[in-house]
Amino acid sequence: PANFSYTAQLAKHIEKVANTPVRNVGTLAGNLSIKHAAREFRSDIFLILETVGAKLSIRGQSESVELLTLPEYLETDMYKKVILQIVLPPMNSSTNIVKTYKVAPRAQNAIAYVNAGFRFNVNKKDGFRVLDQPTIVFGGINPLFIHAESTERYLVGRRLLDVSTLQIALNILAKEVQPDYRLPDSRPEYRRGLSQALFYRIVLSLNPSSVRA
Repeated sequence: PANFSYTAQLAKHIEKVANTPVRNVGTLAGNLSIKHAAREFRSDIFLILETVGAKLSIRGQSESVELLTLPEYLETDMYKKVILQIVLPPMNSSTNIVKTYKVAPRAQNAIAYVNAGFRFNVNKKDGFRVLDQPTIVFGGINPLFIHAESTERYLVGRRLLDVSTLQIALNILAKEVQPDYRLPDSRPEYRRGLSQALFYRIVLSLNPSSVRA
């Protein structure tokens, strides 16, 4: 269905997770469980699901079912609880843009230096003006970082193809993305630069001729 056409982007990203034999025996819930136990894990599954605003259906001993966002799931005690379903929201494909990226040493079998997910609901005829709060998610920054919240708030109502908007957004992003440093991680400056480069990349992909370098 058109309202779920963005899942093609998710499927493309999943192809970069581990390798085919691992994906054949692993599960999405298992990957999310690792993220739940180890916040520093750069889970591509967590990232792409949070990018599109997915929710998790959780059942405990009482048989009651909770519907949680991905950040809420991380804060939930999962003792004797299981993930039943992943609920994906419908999106208007004519206004919503969803893109995810992974920068890693290799195409497969590698943890990302930085991974990123973007969702923008825009008016394409008005310079890609952002209609509501977008989603800008990064992994590989630090264990507590999920959303670039200040950048998300700044972009509401602004045109993505406006050069001044892009420059200010990149400056805000540089200030709020504060990578930690744990060997053998790449340097914080490099990972911060990757976050800016990926944001610039998605804006450039909207209309390459409309954004100056």
